[in-house]
Amino acid sequence: MQQRAGCPHFMASGQNNTPYPPFRSALAQVILVLGAMAAVFLAGSARQGATGLFFVSAGLAMILFAPNRIVPLRYWLLGAGILGASALSLLPQAWFPTPEWRLGLLRYQAFPSLPWISLAPRETIYWIALLAGALAAGLFSLGHPVRSAAKVYIALPGLLACAAYASVAIYAKTTGWEYPFFDRRGWSPPDFGFFPNRNHTAALLVSGSILALGIIREAWSGRRPIVFLLAVPSFGVCVYSLLFYSISRGGVVFLVVGVALWLIALGKSHRTVPLLVSSVVLAASVAWIFLVSEGQAKSRIFEFLGLGESSTSGLFQGDLRSKIFLDTLHIIRDYPLTGTGLGTFGYVFPFYMKASIDEAVPIHPESDWLMLAAEAGIPALLLAFALLGFLVRDVFCLRDTGSWPLRWGVVAAALTVMLHGFVDVPVHRIELGWWILVLAGLALGTPAMTQMEKSSAWLVQRLVFGVCGAVLLAGGVILIRSQWFKEHPFPPYRGKLIVEQIRQLNAEGRPRDAIDLGHSELTLSPMERGLYRELGYSEISGNGSLGVADAAFAAERALNPTSAKIPYDQGILWMNRDISRMAPLWGEALRNHARIQQGGGYANLVEYYGRLLSQAKPHPALFQALGEFSTLSPDLQIVWMASSPNVRMEDVANDPTFLKMLSPAQRREFLISWFNRGGKPALEKFLLANPDWEDAAWPVRVRQMLEKKNYAEAIEAVKRRYNLDLSLPVLDSLVLEGSDPPVDLSARVAYFVARGNSVTARREVAESAQAKQPEGLRLRCILALNAGDAQAAWSALQAYLNETKRGNFP
Repeated sequence: MQQRAGCPHFMASGQNNTPYPPFRSALAQVILVLGAMAAVFLAGSARQGATGLFFVSAGLAMILFAPNRIVPLRYWLLGAGILGASALSLLPQAWFPTPEWRLGLLRYQAFPSLPWISLAPRETIYWIALLAGALAAGLFSLGHPVRSAAKVYIALPGLLACAAYASVAIYAKTTGWEYPFFDRRGWSPPDFGFFPNRNHTAALLVSGSILALGIIREAWSGRRPIVFLLAVPSFGVCVYSLLFYSISRGGVVFLVVGVALWLIALGKSHRTVPLLVSSVVLAASVAWIFLVSEGQAKSRIFEFLGLGESSTSGLFQGDLRSKIFLDTLHIIRDYPLTGTGLGTFGYVFPFYMKASIDEAVPIHPESDWLMLAAEAGIPALLLAFALLGFLVRDVFCLRDTGSWPLRWGVVAAALTVMLHGFVDVPVHRIELGWWILVLAGLALGTPAMTQMEKSSAWLVQRLVFGVCGAVLLAGGVILIRSQWFKEHPFPPYRGKLIVEQIRQLNAEGRPRDAIDLGHSELTLSPMERGLYRELGYSEISGNGSLGVADAAFAAERALNPTSAKIPYDQGILWMNRDISRMAPLWGEALRNHARIQQGGGYANLVEYYGRLLSQAKPHPALFQALGEFSTLSPDLQIVWMASSPNVRMEDVANDPTFLKMLSPAQRREFLISWFNRGGKPALEKFLLANPDWEDAAWPVRVRQMLEKKNYAEAIEAVKRRYNLDLSLPVLDSLVLEGSDPPVDLSARVAYFVARGNSVTARREVAESAQAKQPEGLRLRCILALNAGDAQAAWSALQAYLNETKRGNFP
């Protein structure tokens, strides 16, 4: 093999730097692949157990199989740098500038003192430990490069596992079968696959599809028919499920990216004309089938591009993802060197939700790389890029070898998922991360020349991997015990389990035990918002300290200052104990709801306020107190006027400041509320004195016509207002003379009416009108008008206006 300039000196294919036989490396890699795929299949529910199985697999491999290569020192140094940079968030916060929101948390009595940068130090330590395990497993894998003859048989089980995953997911979706290792109790379970997010499943299937390309190419050129016959249908299953069962548009896009990446970097010696021709034909065929078929992924891509029928926004407009990116940059601005701590993004982000403000708090920034920068700091991100750059550079030195298509297929599978990570979070799910890690180690391990004898460097490396293996084995066993043998869970999962235990204690009538458990857990899970809510409720239900309950509720609200639901729910909890505490909480909920609406997250503030008033009516003091919050907007003031018996519309109409605030739509709502409340002489007097309000008064005028039973006049007014066509189409004489009626409903009705068959015309309209289809309701109105039944015509017209969102009358 010719050595490329600037590349490490590689060993010939038959050389080996230790007396260990090559099958040891193959066996070590197989163990890692099987451990990673076991984690993938368990990722939907048994998260601790999934990682535990991978750690046990990696630990045993490290203990039993010494690496056949000395891993280059630069990889060790970069890995240590990433780990060290990720641990900087465990430094004291006092050493760095403190954001204002962090200082604000010090005011809350229930919130424990946290001197470190990370608000959840135990969780951060847990994720740092997992990062250390990942780096150790990755470096160990790099020390076990295998020949292409073995690599194809190591990669094949991974591909078969991806195809099996896709097949099981298709079966579950088409039959309704419940996969036993997937918890569907989440707020938005995916329609396809057993990860909590559609893009996790898509990333797995994309990696399997790209991996299959390298295996198929190697099997064809190496004359391995069994491998070829297994790889081709596996590739088909992965691609088919991506295109026609998954709804992830990112999966389709990065499938194309991955295939292009594999083809482009093959090199001229491997990118033959038959390969290119067959690739183009296959891609064109698949693309044509995809475009002419119905699928949610295709629909979402078209809508994203502004080509879908239901799309009104077009490309990028109103994209929540870009807003989350922007807010995440503000986190990085405040914590550029240290990050906020691994595992803390979901805790910190509510304090930065400005552009992306919403009730739901994102648990990730829609980008793996952005998440790394936010949680671990910019240095950790740069070191990760450097490590990846060195690995890819070193493996590119092998692109003239005969095994390059297979090796590059494995690399491209891992790199495609990493590229997907710029605009989504496939590796955010650590169980999928183990699979990508194993792929990278299998492909990027380079057979660099080292001494034949066991040098001191090799012995040190053997010792390090032995110790790491023992630690991973022990950690994996502990995780497995926590998952399946009722041991205490680790911090990321502990808080939610304790919350469930507190709820159970309250349900059993043991509030005192619930209070004790809640207080003991605060220092261990300080950012678990539900813990404060349950602690406050326990104090209320157990006749405990109301001051402690207030403090706990205040801490919960402080940890999510944008939420409208939290103060609303807290108000409900106070209802049976101290209703005087409800109004301030519901007022805060209303203000937060208004902020979310201003940010584009909600569009129903008026409806929300109306629901609050409806719930408060049995409690006069609460109802009256909520009226004070109507000043948030003119819309709310109109709702309050319409709901409160103590408000005189005549008095409000004499307030020029209020009247000037009203938009045309708000003027119309004000007049409708006034009309519904009564005082019609005063309303008429107001309209006579304010002729510029006559346009806003047209719904009132229509209602006045209806009260006088002037239905025809009301229909004419609505017709002019909305420029409605209340006539049947004029048909050509050839159509009227034909024996077959037209297909179009309106033309069909006109055909029967023109032929004097009004009974059939009404029957044609009935089904559409009963289904509340606007066209059927419009035609029913026309037929009633033609029959001289103005009252029935108005009923049909009003139903039509309601269905077309234009029917707001007093």
